[in-house]
Amino acid sequence: MRGKSYIIAAAILAASAAGAVAREDSTISKTETRSLPAPEVKRRVMNQLSEILTEERFNHRRPPVRLLDDMSFITRARATQVPNLCQIDRLEITFEPQDTDGGNADTPVSAKGFSATRYFHFHRAPSAPYEASVDYGQAPNDAACREAKLWEDEFFTADDDRTATDGYLLAHRVMDAMIAGSQSFQLNCEKYPSETDRECADIARDIKTAQISRIDRCETDIPEFALASCYRAFVGDRSLRIIASPYAAGPNVPTPLTVLRVELDSLIIMAHERVD
Repeated sequence: MRGKSYIIAAAILAASAAGAVAREDSTISKTETRSLPAPEVKRRVMNQLSEILTEERFNHRRPPVRLLDDMSFITRARATQVPNLCQIDRLEITFEPQDTDGGNADTPVSAKGFSATRYFHFHRAPSAPYEASVDYGQAPNDAACREAKLWEDEFFTADDDRTATDGYLLAHRVMDAMIAGSQSFQLNCEKYPSETDRECADIARDIKTAQISRIDRCETDIPEFALASCYRAFVGDRSLRIIASPYAAGPNVPTPLTVLRVELDSLIIMAHERVD
């Protein structure tokens, strides 16, 4: 009987120790990153990273032909400090073979580098600029983003949630004004040669029904807008370069993010099928 008690006690202690290790691995503090040995810090951080990443898998119709040159992993969609704005991070790892003379799908390769991209999605469009929307006192509600799917919903890349919020808000303000014919901003509308008879409002309607794929910050070389904010939104084969008033206060200063000028560009996009 005493032997059984020892076995049970040992099992409980082992389970407790395992639980403590699991809890320890799931967190790390700044003090620990500076006091623990570098290999231990790396192990704990890499363990945490592996827990939040899922490999992206796509349906392939044929067996692979080319050697493995990249793989991608994504996080779950999670909420940001901006209400209704979700974010997914995508990590792409690149590989290279030891022998650079060709190769095929069976050629062994090793990881050589990585890049990361942020994707954003509004499950409800913003109605106010970032400064008026962001809520640092409220814990993000990840449940609101749980159903968002990277390649099914409108996700777009941006450097941060400020760029995502203000750029998305401005792009839709511009499109709505162009469709209604109520724009009060300067407008330069570049069409394709075959579209000479189309109105810019018609092009804006096309853009409005498509999905934004990327929003960037940009610069303007127009002297009168030297201090203005600049955003560029990409939608299919079009882009909107939007110059707006900056976040500033004072006499004769326009309301932040008042649209001042828009340049609609029609892009030439070349694509080719990538052999797997």
